[in-house]
Formats: sequence, C-alpha cells, structure tokens
Amino acid sequence: MSCDALKTLCFGTTAAALLFAFTGCRTLSAGTDSEKPGNAPVTTITVPIYNETSETTVDRTLGETTAKTPGGLPASGTIGELKYEIVPATQDGQSKKRGYLVYGEGEGEYPYTIIVAAGEFNTGGYDIKISNLEYDGTNLTVTVLETAPAPDAMVPQAFTYPCCAVRFDKLPKTIKVVSRDGTEFECLYYYNAAAEIENGYIAILENGSGEIVQKTYVYRTADGKYRYDHATATTERWGSTKWKEVLHGSGFADTREEVVEEAKKFGSAGFVLYPGDDKPHSISEFLADKK
Repeated sequence: MSCDALKTLCFGTTAAALLFAFTGCRTLSAGTDSEKPGNAPVTTITVPIYNETSETTVDRTLGETTAKTPGGLPASGTIGELKYEIVPATQDGQSKKRGYLVYGEGEGEYPYTIIVAAGEFNTGGYDIKISNLEYDGTNLTVTVLETAPAPDAMVPQAFTYPCCAVRFDKLPKTIKVVSRDGTEFECLYYYNAAAEIENGYIAILENGSGEIVQKTYVYRTADGKYRYDHATATTERWGSTKWKEVLHGSGFADTREEVVEEAKKFGSAGFVLYPGDDKPHSISEFLADKK
C-alpha cells in the first residue's frame, strides 16, 4: 500500500492508530545539513515506513533486506553543468525487465529522460526512487533506492512495475544506474542520435509512407539474443529519392516478440525487409523465422 493511499485512510483517531500500527505513514526531512554538500535547501519528502525505525530496502543480489533511509535530494537543481528535474515516470518505464531507458528529443527545458525500472512484481507495495545523482563533467551515476513491503503488509494483489524518472537539459557522455548496494542496472534502451546505423542487421521492421519512414534495425547478439536500433528516415527534399536516416536509440531484447513490441511503440511494426531481399514480409513471418 502506497503512502499516499495511507494518507487518505489515516483520519480519525481510532482508524489512524490501527493503520499506523500495521504499516505506518511518516514524513521525513530529506537529509540533514551535514548530508548535503554546500548545505543545499532542505526539501520534505513523504516515504512509507515499514517498521518503527526506517524503510526496508531490497538487496536484490543477496535476496536479503537491510534498513536504510533515502538521501536528501531536491526535486530539481544543478549538478556540475547539468540541470535536472525528477519527474513521475510514464508507461514507457513500466518494463517487465529490471533496467534503465534513456530517451531524447523531448520538448521543453529538459529534453532527455532517464527512466529506471525495478522490474515486474506480483503484488503492490514495491517502489523505486531516485536517491542520488553524481556527475564529474563526463560520467553520470544515478543511484536509486528500492523498497519492499513488510511481510505482513496489506498490498494490492496485482502485477506492478515500479519505475522512476529524471530529466536533464543535456545528455551526459556516459550513464550508469546503480542501486544503493552498488548493483548496476542493465541498459534496456539508449538514445544516441549521433551514432551511425551499423551493417550486419538481420532484418528491418518498417512503417510509414511519403517523406517519413520509421525503421527498426534488428541485430543478433553474441549470446543469441537481439539488439535493435530505432531510426527515422526522411527525404532530403520534396520528391527526392535520397533519404537521410537519424538514429534514435538502441535496446536489447531476449526474443523477437519483444523486438516487435518495441517496434510497435516506435511506430515501425508495419512490415519486414531482409538484407538482399526487396520483397516485404509480414511481422508474423519475422516471428516465425528463428534463423
């Protein structure tokens, strides 16, 4: 049960006493002055408390739980030359896989977004949030705090996909996402418009007409899985037969079904072209082809 839900229920002396005896709801100061470099302004955050002293965080490597409290990080600010803003995650981050996704070409002051997904859980009560940001002028490290419900907590009985997001005004050269215990998250999707489309692809999922076509290039990885590159192809001018392709990012998938799902999100899952073959093939043929 989320803390916001508890706030709604925690009214009346008797009801409040019963609810706090079970899961609790407490407002914490976002760190002490000694914890914040330069005595950054103190913000107040509300976090669920699963026992009398602190949150319970998940150590997914060891399968154990340890008591920790989140660090104090303002919802927006500047680290080095980067301006950031922590925002609610969208459905793009609700991944069954645990990892992070980097998106670009957004609008406004913060066009680049990093979404961190905790993965799939069969109940509610799990959460993930941005805990710390470190930037040395080249490398960005995003630290997240994962929380789990107490064993006896009442939680929704449904699959959930906790995720969190932070936006930036610039895209760092390198990005790493880690948990509080140092476990590194897998990159599930990465935006990089400056990169070039590589040869060696096994198929292109394509859709569109006229002057704009969406494409997803599919590659086999060394372990027999898949990598995909999303690209937009546009004609250089009206009526031109010359096309310019801009890469929008890369991701990894275990199966062709996952590749197709990502292509649907990008808008490229119309038909399939194979190298050396100009005949369009169906998505069903691509899924059935295991070569």
